[in-house]
Amino acid sequence: KAYQHSIAPAARGSSQFVFDLEPLFAMALRHLLLVACLAATLHVASAGFVEVAYTTTLSGAQVVPGPGEDAYATAVCIYDRYASPVTLDCQVQHNVTDILSLGVYNGTAGNTGVLQFPFSDITQGRNLRETFTFPSEDLQNDFLFGRMYLQINSNEFPGGSLRGQLLQNVGS
Repeated sequence: KAYQHSIAPAARGSSQFVFDLEPLFAMALRHLLLVACLAATLHVASAGFVEVAYTTTLSGAQVVPGPGEDAYATAVCIYDRYASPVTLDCQVQHNVTDILSLGVYNGTAGNTGVLQFPFSDITQGRNLRETFTFPSEDLQNDFLFGRMYLQINSNEFPGGSLRGQLLQNVGS
C-alpha cells in the first residue's frame, strides 16, 4: 500500500509547514514488529537444538568380539552444538569392579571401532564424567548419525567388558 505524505501550511499566511507523520510511523511500527516476530521465531526454533541427549545401556553382549562381562552400565552424553568448540559431555554409571579404561569409539554397531575420546580419570568410582571437544566436523557427523559407542575395558576383559552404541534420545 502506498502512503501519501502531505506537506501543508500550518495556518493561512504562515511560512511554517506541517508534515503528516502518522502513515510513516505506522509503516515503521509494522516493520519493527515484523523484525521482532522473525527474531523471536528464530530464537524459539533454534532453542530446541542447543543440547541433544544421546543414551545407551552398555552390556557384555554388545562387545565385538564378545561376549564381554556380565555387568552393567548406563550412559548419557549431551551434545552441545552451540558451544564453541562443539562439546560432548558424557556421564557413565557402571558396576565394573576392575575397570582398565573407558572411552568413546568411532564405529557402527557390530563392528570394532577406533578410540576417539578416552576418559582421563577412571579412578573416580562408579560414576564417571568427562567433557570432550570434537576435533572435526566429520567426527561430529559420525556421532550424530549413531556411529559412536562407549566401551569399558576391564582387567578380566581387556578387549571389551561392556559396550553400548550411543543413540539420540527421542524425547530430548
